[in-house]
Amino acid sequence: MAKSETITGINLERVSWCCMEAGISIPELAGVLKITRQGLESGALTFRQLQKLANHFGYGVLFFLEKGVPQPERVYSPAFRTLVNQDMLRDGKLSKLLRNLEKHRDFYVNLLEENDPNAPLFEPPKLTGETLKGKALEARKWLGIDGVSTRLDFKAYRKLLERKQLFVLLSSGYQGQWRVETEGLEGFSIRGEKMPIIFVRKTHEKRQVFTLFHELGHLLLHDDRARMDFGGNFSSHIHSGKEKEANSFAGYCLLPDKLLDEVGTIPKSATDYDDAFGALGRHLCVSVEVILVRLLREGKIRPADYDAYKEIGPVAAKQQAADGSRQRHTEPVRIFGAPYVQAVLSALNDERITLNKASDFLDRIKLKQFEALRGHALRP
Repeated sequence: MAKSETITGINLERVSWCCMEAGISIPELAGVLKITRQGLESGALTFRQLQKLANHFGYGVLFFLEKGVPQPERVYSPAFRTLVNQDMLRDGKLSKLLRNLEKHRDFYVNLLEENDPNAPLFEPPKLTGETLKGKALEARKWLGIDGVSTRLDFKAYRKLLERKQLFVLLSSGYQGQWRVETEGLEGFSIRGEKMPIIFVRKTHEKRQVFTLFHELGHLLLHDDRARMDFGGNFSSHIHSGKEKEANSFAGYCLLPDKLLDEVGTIPKSATDYDDAFGALGRHLCVSVEVILVRLLREGKIRPADYDAYKEIGPVAAKQQAADGSRQRHTEPVRIFGAPYVQAVLSALNDERITLNKASDFLDRIKLKQFEALRGHALRP
C-alpha cells in the first residue's frame, strides 16, 4: 500500500474514545497532529496521518481499523486498571508512557524466554524481619549491596536490581516518547510476575537513587499492582502509610546502621553538615538530607537541626549536576539498561527480529548508530 494512499473506514468511535481518555478534543487533536479537522472527522486519512494518530496515543494502526469501542479490560493490563492514581490516566502522554513500558517489558521477557526457556524470572525475597529496618537489611543482602566495595552510583545500584530481574528504566532528558512531562512525577512501579518495572524520572543522580529504592520498597512491601509517586511522597513530613514505609525502607537500605555509625562527630551548626557528611553521601550516592533523616530517626540530631538544614539545603542541591552529557547512541542504554539492549541486539544478530523492530524497541535509533550502540552496551 502506498503511504500517500487514503485509508477509509477508520473507526471514529475509537478516535473519540482515545480523545476522551486523554482529555483532549477532536479539534485540539487535529492541531497537534497537523491534520485538518475535516480530514480527521471523515474517517479517511493517509497512511502517514494514521500512523501519526496511532503513535500519538501509543497504539498500532490496526487499533483504529478494528470495529467497536475499546473495552478497558482488553486495552489496559490488570496493573493499569488497579493503578492507585487512577485519575492520572487522563494524562494522555502519561497513559501512553505506561502502555509503552508494559509493551517493552513484555517484549523483553519474550526475548529472554525465546533465548532460554529456563531463563530466571523475578523472585522477590522473603522478608521475615519483624521491623522495617530488619526487612531493609534482608533486602540489602538479597541485592548483594554489602558485597560492593567500590563507590556506588545510580548505574551500580541499577545493575544490582537488574540482576534480580527487575526492569529499571530512566526517563529521557530530550524530547521523545520517554520524556516525563507530568508535573511532579518522580517515578512509579508496575508489578509483574515475571518482571516488575521500576521507572525513574531523570534528575539529579542522588534523587534518582532514592526514587529507585522507594519504588523497590513498594514492590517488596506492598501489594499494589502499580503505584505512581510524586515529589510530595518523598517528604520527611509524611508520618504514616505506605509512602512513609517506602521512604523509611529506602533510607534503611541505602544507609544501614553500620554505615550510619561512620558519620563521626556531628557538627553543632547546620551550615557544616554538607562538609561533615558529604564524603559519605558521595560514596553511597545519597544526599546529605537522607543522612540527616536517618540521624533524626535514630535520635542523633534534633528536629530543629534538621529544619535548620532544610532552610539552606536547596542551595546545595542546586549545585549538584545531572549525570553526564548525552549522545544519541548512548540513550537506549541510559533509558532501558544494558541487559535489555543486549537482549534486543542479540535477537537482531540471530535474525529473530528485524532491524526495523529492533529500532522501534531501542528508542527508534537510526541504522548508522547501531554499531556505536553495540559497543556502548557491551561496556562493563
